[in-house]
Amino acid sequence: TNLVTLILSDETAVDGMVSMLSHDYYTYTHMVNVSVMVSALAYRLGDRDPVRLRMLASGGLLHDVGKMRINPDTLNKVGRLTGEEWEELRSHPNLGLSFLHSRQGIEPQELMMVYQHHEKLDGSGYPSGLCGSEISVEAQMTAVVDIYDALTCKRPYRSAMAHEKACGILDDEAAKKINAEFVAAWKDTINRALAEGRKE
Repeated sequence: TNLVTLILSDETAVDGMVSMLSHDYYTYTHMVNVSVMVSALAYRLGDRDPVRLRMLASGGLLHDVGKMRINPDTLNKVGRLTGEEWEELRSHPNLGLSFLHSRQGIEPQELMMVYQHHEKLDGSGYPSGLCGSEISVEAQMTAVVDIYDALTCKRPYRSAMAHEKACGILDDEAAKKINAEFVAAWKDTINRALAEGRKE
């Protein structure tokens, strides 16, 4: 029901998903995971507005849409990226913003999720080196779940990381790079889900 509702109401998100599925399967699944996770995080933080939750889910689906314009060989390279490849990869927030900014029906918060999800609170992120409150709340939420999913999924160049180790990295990042409140809320969310899974 929810997928049909999305298809009927958000053509851009669906276009982005289908295009990415044909371009790079890992990025497609990552975008779907982040969509679910950022919505769950918002709910854990107390957000019950269905319009806002839907916007966050859509922004999560679109957050890496700029990677459609990145060479799949770069996205899946085994081994260290060259300087040129790293710069190509780091361009995906700008490419995503460029792709979406003139599209109808995209909320400003969604654009910021696409453009700012690699920014860090201490200014060490990209593409603009923003600091603190210069980064939208929605992008800060996306950053937390984006890191977690990237760490815990298997990639061609490394194995999936265990939940506990990934949470340790989130804690380290929360010291000054990502939102500590959102990290704590996400850890609570995923720990509850894992506990329920063990009961079953």
